Amino acid sequence: MKAELVTFDTALLAKQQGFREPTLYYYDQMGDTCSAHDLRVNDFNKSLTLTAMPTQDLLERWLRETYQLVFRVDPPDDPTRPWYASINLIGRYSAVSDVPEADTYEQVRENALLVMLKYAADNTYYSSSTKTNQQRLQK
Repeated sequence: MKAELVTFDTALLAKQQGFREPTLYYYDQMGDTCSAHDLRVNDFNKSLTLTAMPTQDLLERWLRETYQLVFRVDPPDDPTRPWYASINLIGRYSAVSDVPEADTYEQVRENALLVMLKYAADNTYYSSSTKTNQQRLQK
C-alpha cells in the first residue's frame, strides 16, 4: 500500500495555514516534486521557495489536531457512482461543509483535505490554539 501525497495546491494552502511538520518530499517553486537529498525528513515550509509535501494521512492528522476538523467518506452504493465526503468539527454531529464528489477514494480524500484547509482559513477561531473544542461547543 502506497501513501498518497497531497497535490501542489493543497500543499500550498497547508503552508499558508501554518503546516510545519517535517516531510520527506517537497515541491519546488514551480510545483515540481522533489525528495530530500539526504533522505531525512525536514520542515521544508521554513523556506520561501519550497513547500512541504505531506501524505494525506499526515495532513489529515494535523488538521484534526490543529483545527478539530475531520471528514467522513461515504462509499458509493454502486462502483460506477462517485465517492462523497463531508467535513465535521469534532463534537458536532452536523456537517460544516460538503466535499466535491470524486471517482476514487484517494481523490475524494484530497478534495476533503482541500475543503478543510479552506474552511480553517475562513474560520480561524476554530484553531486549537485559541480555545478548546469543549469551550467552543458550549457557546
